[in-house]
Amino acid sequence: MSDVEIRVESIVGTCDAGFQPGERFYVRNKGFMALECARPMCLELLGAISSHCMAMATGGSFPWEDEEGSIRACCPDCLNLLTVSLRRVE
Repeated sequence: MSDVEIRVESIVGTCDAGFQPGERFYVRNKGFMALECARPMCLELLGAISSHCMAMATGGSFPWEDEEGSIRACCPDCLNLLTVSLRRVE
């Protein structure tokens, strides 16, 4: 399995967890998928990206994305829209 890099692309409003554009965190393959993040992450964002992380870590791809091994996703908080990009790290 591969690692996955998650990068905060943009925020419209205010992220209650305090994330800012440009911040990066990782899901690492340690024999299990481990979140490596400098700050606490809300369960809403984690829930929105966890299936994408698992798909990419196991070699999956998303045909509608321009770049192989990447996808964009959003926090489900529609009043404070946080967009992240996920990228498989070989």
